[in-house]
Amino acid sequence: MGDIGSIYFSGCLLIGLSLPLIHSPQAAIHLPFYLSVFTLPYTLFSLYYQKFRVRKWCPFCLLSILLLWSAFACYYALYLPGFYTIASLYLFIGVFGIVVSAWALLRTKLNVTKRLFTLDMELLKMKRDPAIWSLLVDKQRSYQMAFDEEDIQLGTLSSPIRITTLISDDCMHCRKVVQEMLDCIQKHPMQINWTIRFGNLHRAPEKIRFANHFYYLYHNQKEYFLPALQDWAHQMDDYTWRQKYKLSPEGPKSLFPESKKNWIISNQFSRVPMVFLNDKELPVPYKITDLTFLLINEELTSILTD
Repeated sequence: MGDIGSIYFSGCLLIGLSLPLIHSPQAAIHLPFYLSVFTLPYTLFSLYYQKFRVRKWCPFCLLSILLLWSAFACYYALYLPGFYTIASLYLFIGVFGIVVSAWALLRTKLNVTKRLFTLDMELLKMKRDPAIWSLLVDKQRSYQMAFDEEDIQLGTLSSPIRITTLISDDCMHCRKVVQEMLDCIQKHPMQINWTIRFGNLHRAPEKIRFANHFYYLYHNQKEYFLPALQDWAHQMDDYTWRQKYKLSPEGPKSLFPESKKNWIISNQFSRVPMVFLNDKELPVPYKITDLTFLLINEELTSILTD
């Protein structure tokens, strides 16, 4: 009934809006008038159903009934018996044909969106299941992370939950990961330790310069490090970024620790971004945006720290 009502009101509205553009408006309302007559028995059924079946009045249903009778009254006031043209039939078929087609496409889109939303909710429930989380974490390979004072670290250094991100300068997904981590650490500054490392260093000298810029800011101008990281994450271009923080195009020399480069090479990390929880990579179904729930759920958090 909802689909039929939407099609009826939309079609009548379009025909009404087109009346000033038509040579014979009385002829254009001939068929909509007959259509409005057929809607009246439904209004009586609706009143009966509300009064005697559900015994409760529905404000929206009553409003629909009022609109249906109002439309009938308007059509009746303009209706001229026998005043009918072929053009009015074409207008009626054309308008309602367009409305039905548009509504079918919209309905399909709404159904797909609803199904995707349902799947997202089911996936979210799965992610929040401690048994599934434990199983996926246990299957992940453990890495020797080799944390030390040379690492770029944010948050609480003594936190038992350490999140490590491996990023690169020209990776758009890396910028998104950093944005999500900035939001996460802002919400839970006392619960996590965030370590930033840099990958793809073997591909071009620019990768080393990019890492050196951040190591320079972190160790020598720490008050600028976080704003610089935020600007980079929000896609500030390289030239503007370097000018803002007074960084030379060549970059500072030999700041990137050789131990971190060896860590990447020894573990054969060839892709970015990568996200690690303590010594294991974040399982594939999970994203950084899921960490907020993980951090406030003691049962899930204990799986990482045990």
